[in-house]
Amino acid sequence: MSQLENLLEEKPVLVVDDDPSIVNVISQALASEGYPVVGAANGAEALRSLSELRPSVVLLDMVMPIMDGWDFIEVSKSSGLDLPIVIMSAYRSAADWARATGALDYLPKPFDLAELTAKVARFHAEG
Repeated sequence: MSQLENLLEEKPVLVVDDDPSIVNVISQALASEGYPVVGAANGAEALRSLSELRPSVVLLDMVMPIMDGWDFIEVSKSSGLDLPIVIMSAYRSAADWARATGALDYLPKPFDLAELTAKVARFHAEG
């Protein structure tokens, strides 16, 4: 079975952030816990990946170039996708953004890796 076929079957965690170091740290932390992970540098790239896979949870930065988190959520919802989203943001209003967008939860940046993996574990099990 190819790596892509494994990802399609296992419902990966989709990490969407314009900072490659954040995507890398999250990907390594989750991979070490056994989660399949797919990274995207912006909302547009993340939407393209949804044509091939359905993530168990989307870890979504809200402030990004090309397509931000707000637009990603709007487009995915208007396309009929009901995605489990956890907003990641350094802004104090992250909790308010999560409520306003219907996201499941939020993670303040900088985030604690134990909190990150606990949230992913909870939503991955539900997905």
